[in-house]
Amino acid sequence: MADFLTREHLDRVTLFKGASRVFLDTISVMLTEVQYSPEQSIFEAGEVCHSLFIVIRGSVDKFEATVEGEPPHRIGSVKPVSAMGEVSFAFGIKRLFTGQASRLHGCVLLRLDRQAYLQALRLCPDDEHLISDNALQCFENAKTEHSKSGSHAGSSHGGSRKGGSVAGSVRDLEEEKGEE
Repeated sequence: MADFLTREHLDRVTLFKGASRVFLDTISVMLTEVQYSPEQSIFEAGEVCHSLFIVIRGSVDKFEATVEGEPPHRIGSVKPVSAMGEVSFAFGIKRLFTGQASRLHGCVLLRLDRQAYLQALRLCPDDEHLISDNALQCFENAKTEHSKSGSHAGSSHGGSRKGGSVAGSVRDLEEEKGEE
């Protein structure tokens, strides 16, 4: 894939908003294109995040973890020019949902490995704080979206998150405060 196309996709990723040109140029050459067949699993909830995925064609269905033995609950989809799992990727924590290629068309994604990302941060340390702030903003946006949808993954209302993540723990604490 041409470098200018991958760079164009990076410019639209919320996690990298405001990052330096040098940082974005560095990671743009580290991206790899990956194709997934319809309904193919991309990653599972609870796995430590080692890659950031940016949808370039098709879509990815998001499923939340459920109680063991129950079918997963679809909570939405990720459309082209959107990234998945920015918070988990930025902080190297467990994924909060399962990603599966669209049932109808599959998807084409750009993948950025976390080790390559960390190398780029070592070259551009001034971007680290900005990207951390963007990740926290992504978390806040997801939390707001989550509460609007009425979904309760990992809360006392249904889901189970064994060995949860930092973000999941924060969400659980906030939900407990709201129930008091």
